[in-house]
Amino acid sequence: TIRAQRYLVLDASPRYHACYELVATETLGSPPWLAVRQTAWSDRVRPNFRNTKRTMFRRLQASSGSRRPG
Repeated sequence: TIRAQRYLVLDASPRYHACYELVATETLGSPPWLAVRQTAWSDRVRPNFRNTKRTMFRRLQASSGSRRPG
């Protein structure tokens, strides 16, 4: 994992959003990633999760000649 960020939405649902920037898509199934899910903390907070959804996105890089107008 390169970076993890958690966001709070004050006026909509879902209320929380977590974003993980990964080195590779295989990270999500790796032994270290799965081991973190088997901790006392994970066991304690998991029952509070509602409507969990996982989505994988790929970052697109703009070419060096492209610039956004503005």
